[in-house]
Amino acid sequence: PNSRMVQATFDDANPATVANWNYPGGAWDPSRNTEEFVQALPSYRARGLLAVTLNFQGGGPKPGQFSADQAWDNSAFDAAGNLKPAYLARMDRAIKALDANGMVAIVGYFYFGQVHRLSSAGASETDDPAVLNAVDQATDWLVSQNYRNVLVEIANESDNGYYSHPMIRPPAVRTLIERVRSRSNGRLLVSTSFTGGYDVPDAVLNAADFILIHGNNLNASQLTSYIRAVRSRTDKPIVINEDSASIENFKAATAERVSWGYYDQGANDHVNGFQSPPINWAINTPAKMAFFDQIAAYTGAGAPRTTGLTLINADTNLPLEIPGTSSAAITDNTTIDLGALPTRNLSIRAEASAAASVRFDYDATAALSVQNTPPFALAGHKEGAYNPWTPVPGPHVLTAAPYSEPAAGGTLGEAVTVRFRVVDSAGVSRDVGDVAPGRPGLSPAR
Repeated sequence: PNSRMVQATFDDANPATVANWNYPGGAWDPSRNTEEFVQALPSYRARGLLAVTLNFQGGGPKPGQFSADQAWDNSAFDAAGNLKPAYLARMDRAIKALDANGMVAIVGYFYFGQVHRLSSAGASETDDPAVLNAVDQATDWLVSQNYRNVLVEIANESDNGYYSHPMIRPPAVRTLIERVRSRSNGRLLVSTSFTGGYDVPDAVLNAADFILIHGNNLNASQLTSYIRAVRSRTDKPIVINEDSASIENFKAATAERVSWGYYDQGANDHVNGFQSPPINWAINTPAKMAFFDQIAAYTGAGAPRTTGLTLINADTNLPLEIPGTSSAAITDNTTIDLGALPTRNLSIRAEASAAASVRFDYDATAALSVQNTPPFALAGHKEGAYNPWTPVPGPHVLTAAPYSEPAAGGTLGEAVTVRFRVVDSAGVSRDVGDVAPGRPGLSPAR
């Protein structure tokens, strides 16, 4: 399953409308919005969510206001199609955080309510300088970042009549699909989405790497029929990346083995929905809970559980086999000889399932660290690169306790406690303490 969360990178460059998105008791803050989205990802992944739709032009932030010339300015592109650095920084933060959580980003380029901000000079079905520049810049940037978790959606509902640029609408949008594939040397898988029930043109079925459709305004029976009609014309994967909050539609799509996209508009109240800023990214309403509970029911996510502890080489970010054993697993009575290891830059990773955070208790220090993003490592990590840590010789006790929510919140699951010993046959002296720089009880590795 997937969820439409295109406002994870939202901002409004129009000073006349930016106050629409103020937080209760505070001004709108795009960095806060993106960071709160990032912090919520572990709780989504713990329940089984696999993908999120983002967009360089967002989506409709006001319920019921889906016109072609929306006044707010939420576009990563200027009029010529050049990318804006601040928007890119938020997009990069979101995509990398998704990757760290083992999740895919479906990245859209255009939204019909913001595309009017691109110059229409010279726009036709066969040529459009601003659109082509935007496509090329977005594609080049995605490739340059070396992401491995990105799918491309040229436009949200490209059949929408509000698109003022003919090249974005079908069947001409095929040329943009082919352009992204060619420009990325096949690195990026590309498609474009269509409104619920729309008859996808053969040109797009043939050009796209996967088929993106929406289920808005369709009931479960109609959605099933629509999926079957599309499938009768192609053997390519079908993804619904926008529908509604209907659990019946979710079940219908899943029964057809199609990834289904949760779409929860909200009400600009910092409580409901995932699309109307200011957004509360927590799983905090009955609608959100119903969606994530249904995912958990499908995936068998269940209660969080720690299944083991793994010694990590922080130089290579790979498991490190413990001398005298045949694995990197740390179990009761394991002895770790620092002098026999290829490095003293180490970490310990908790192997946890259905967990949004893990609390580490080390020796006499309770909650020595609480990690909110996988890999759940004792000394933490930065975008998957483990922070180095070196234990002092002697006996140690480590407990890794998994939780269903970030910051050691929600339900406490099944923890693992291991008693192990550290020795140093090389005789290198160590300060007493632990290892993550700047953290009490962890002394920096040297």
